[in-house]
Amino acid sequence: MKHRTSGRRLAAAVLTLSTVTAVTGTLVTVPAVAAAPSAVVPSAVAAAADAATLPVGTDVVSVGDTGYLTSREDAAGATVLEWRKADGSVEPIGGDTVGHDSKSDFLVTGEDSGTITVRDMTGSAAAPVTVDLATEFAAGAKLVGVIGRDLFVQVPRGGNYHDLWLYTPNGEQTRKVRLSGYGNHVSFKVVASAGNDALVLVTTRYESGAGFRYQDSLGLVDYVHGTSLRHEGTSGTPASS
Repeated sequence: MKHRTSGRRLAAAVLTLSTVTAVTGTLVTVPAVAAAPSAVVPSAVAAAADAATLPVGTDVVSVGDTGYLTSREDAAGATVLEWRKADGSVEPIGGDTVGHDSKSDFLVTGEDSGTITVRDMTGSAAAPVTVDLATEFAAGAKLVGVIGRDLFVQVPRGGNYHDLWLYTPNGEQTRKVRLSGYGNHVSFKVVASAGNDALVLVTTRYESGAGFRYQDSLGLVDYVHGTSLRHEGTSGTPASS
């Protein structure tokens, strides 16, 4: 079984997060963050995974309490998403070829900057929910993190800056909350979660003489209650341009 390693799987793979490397290449030191209890792979799912024979080249994308999402290429080279249940059965997921790590039994699929579909795989009768990010927010909106069915969306605004929004599709309780203030933020990335908090890597652009510089910082947001992003710290050396 081949496991995908990425920032989205970091909290599920380790008990503490020690460092995060930004896109700019600067190193950000992160306070230790304990993984949420749900990050531990349930024994039933682990047993099913151990017993399963997966096709060569299969990636494990996301693991929940009742199953796990895999991605692979078929004989024609097309990407196939499948939900593998704790009882050993396999449910093909049609319509999308990109899966996101929700660390839960909510199956989240779709292109980062396109249409996102959320499915409850626990056996709930709830129908899948689909959201078009450009329609719900603005052209250029992009998914930058998923925790359960909570979607973190980077939304463009004037000056090539961006805001961070939280979108939770949940029937009559669906919510849409802006998490960031109107700073000169150019990008966001959810890198880990613990309890009610998500750890977010933020890149901000500052004017510097005739040019500008980028600086990476960390913030925490209580996504359960939808509170604003709160600053935690910055990288030691800003990236200049």
